[in-house]
Formats: sequence, structure tokens, C-alpha cells
Amino acid sequence: MKDLITEERLKKCREARTVMREGYFEKAASVIGDEGVRELRELYNIFDEGYYLWLASLYDPKIGGFYFSRSGRDTEGFLPDIESTVQALNCAQNNGLTYGKPSREVYSDNIKAALVKFAQSLQDSENGYFYHPQWGRNINTPRRGRDLGWSTKLFNMFDAKPLYPTPLVKNEDGKKSAYLPEYLQSIDAFKKYLSEFNLAEKSYWIGNMLQSQASQIRAAGDEFVRELFSWLKAHQRADNGLWQEVVNYDSVNGLMKLSLIYSALSEPIPNAIQGLQSAITAALSDQEIVFCCQFYNPFSTINSILSNIAKFDSKTKADDLRAQIIAKAPAIIKRTREKVSLCRLPDGSFAYNPYYYERKSYRSQMAPVSLGLKDDADVNGACICLSGAVGNMCQALGIGKIPAFCDEDANLFHDILNNAEQYPKINPKPDWFDSCLVPEGTVWN
Repeated sequence: MKDLITEERLKKCREARTVMREGYFEKAASVIGDEGVRELRELYNIFDEGYYLWLASLYDPKIGGFYFSRSGRDTEGFLPDIESTVQALNCAQNNGLTYGKPSREVYSDNIKAALVKFAQSLQDSENGYFYHPQWGRNINTPRRGRDLGWSTKLFNMFDAKPLYPTPLVKNEDGKKSAYLPEYLQSIDAFKKYLSEFNLAEKSYWIGNMLQSQASQIRAAGDEFVRELFSWLKAHQRADNGLWQEVVNYDSVNGLMKLSLIYSALSEPIPNAIQGLQSAITAALSDQEIVFCCQFYNPFSTINSILSNIAKFDSKTKADDLRAQIIAKAPAIIKRTREKVSLCRLPDGSFAYNPYYYERKSYRSQMAPVSLGLKDDADVNGACICLSGAVGNMCQALGIGKIPAFCDEDANLFHDILNNAEQYPKINPKPDWFDSCLVPEGTVWN
């Protein structure tokens, strides 16, 4: 890689990147003003080539997937996972590393074939779900639901198909799959399932649980969708548009997950304006950051709500509400930079937790993915910091998503991927790895 990553080439990337970004900033000035652009420039300055050099180093050409972290890449027992793989691909596409084109038009035939083969290799021939060899079926409900969703996205990305029908596909007789969870087989069982959740205290993890299963709930039938929204409406607070009393990161995180369900299942969000104001409050909050979703989720929520209002109410109302957000642009951008910077590591990569945390994220939906070392960045955190937080912030401000990287960066990124080799495992499997695994379908752990 030393022949590919030279100082001369990196300098060329930096110069071209600066020119590209300034073109976007100039256009953004007409929307957010000069002060807003000054803050925006400072925000984008924290993202450099270190970001994608680190990301590219996580690709395993023999397996055809991306690792969650470098420590996972280098340690026995860990393997690439479908969530990290699709997150990496999406982040590259959203930030200029695919030349503004869809992924299917950019990656080499070898890489595309390897990616598809990797996703197909995870599918169980009997029930159609996707299981990783490092975890087996010892994963919880959100992990299984998310891996079904991520695998489906990868197939759509490259115009490919799974090897077997997924649980989302109806049987030949038109009935839903028998491999959907038991609580999605009858409406009474689903009502009982929902009744065991306490939204007033745990709307975030309940929202995560349900959002990870949105496609499965839709596949179960319309009556299950109606029951879900009836239950959610009965428990929502009208004063703040949340499912919890206090407006803070945690309660807005819950709104984020649940608003995604409304969008996915095409349903108007009740008390949307109150929820929007709660999300704006969280975006500007000076509450201590513990993990990166706390500064990403408010902007994702804002965009979900504005899109929902435009679709089910009026575009004019959505535009008027966005104008209120734009008026706060300099403060919003500055606050976001301060928060995102907390997760930046010295090499330009980003972690799920702030840099000063001695132990970083080592599990994803409870499944082991990393050693969690202090200097260990991860795909989830890195993508949330850039595509998630910054991308959604720009969208919320009405300036569109501004790519962090230019064509010169993309050239280097793809050169690295096309010349990638499999890294050796230099660390033994940790003693705690197997203790993270749980019986299949565990609600939470």
C-alpha cells in the first residue's frame, strides 16, 4: 500500500477536496448565510483522508465484507458482518467515494461478486434469515431483524437476489411465512407482545426493537400494522410528541426509532410538530455525549418528521418549519461540530463513543464485533458521525447533503480496495467472546 498512499498523492487529494467543498459551501451561503458557512467549513475540516484510509483497511477481499473495527479484523473469532459492510458502502456512496454514482456502477466486478456472495453465504436455507458464522443463531431479535434488512439492502444495491425466500415473502398459497416470529402469527399474540413493553421509560430500546422488525410486521399483514400504530398512539404524549415525559437525548432517540417506523409503513406521525420541537431542543442540547447516536438521532428525527408532514399534511407547512431550523443554522452547526469532534480519533477515524472513553463499543446489538480498545474506531460510529449526523444536519438545513470527499479521494479509495489483501489474525480470541452470545430471539440482554 505504500506505493499507493504517497504524500504527493495525499496532497493532491487535499487540494482537490478543498476546491470541491468550497463549491458546495458557496451554494449553501444563500440558504444559511455567511456565518453558517463559516461554521460548516469548520465542521467539514475534521474529516480528512484518514477517514477513508481507515475504512478501506477493513475490507476483507477473500470473505467479501467489511469488519466492524481493526481490532476485530486482527483478532481470532471475529469476522466481517453484513451491517458494517452495507454501512461502509452507503457511507462511501453518500460522501463522494463513488463519484456521485450508485455503487453498482463503480465497484469492480470482483468486488461486487464477493459482496453478493458474502451476503448470500449468511442465509439459512430453511427459514430465510441471515446468520453470521461467528455468532450462529445466538443473536437477539434486533440483530436478526437488522441483518435481514441489511442483507436485503445489499442485494438491492447490486441488483442481486438471496438464494432462498426470506421471511418477508409470502408462500405460494398467499399466506405469510411460517418463519415469522410467533408473535406475528396471530393478532392476539402480537397484542400480548406489545403489552409487555413500557414505552414511558424505555422508548429508545423498544423503538429499536420494533423498528428492526418493521418489514416483518408489514409482512405479517395490515391488521398487525394497524394494531402497532393504535398502540403507539395510545401511549404517546401530546405535549412533546414523545413517549416519555422529559425531553432529552434518550426520549428523542426513541422518537427517532419510532418515526422511522411511521415512514417505513407510510403512516402520518401524530403530534408531529411537538415532536419536531423536541428534536430541535435535543440537537442544541449541551447534555453530555455518551455515544454518537445522541447527536445523530435528532437530525434523523427532524428529517423524518418534515418528510412525513410534507407527505401527509402539506409541503408548505414543512417548508415553514424548516425555515425555523435554518434560522438557527450557525448555532446548530457549531454545536454539532463540538459533539462530533468528541468521537474523532488521532488517525482521522471515528468511534461510537467519545475519544476519552477507555473502552469503546465492542458489541453491536449485543453481538461481539470488537475488542473495544481506547483507540479502536468502528464502522457504525464513523458512519453515524459523517453520513448520519452531518449528512442529516445538512438535509435538515435545506442545503442538501455535501460530500466530504472528491474524485481524487475516490480514486485512492478504490485503488486500495482493488489491491486489498486479507490481514493476518495476530490476537487470540478473547475469553469473553462466547459470553456475549444469547439464545436466538432474545428480546434484550
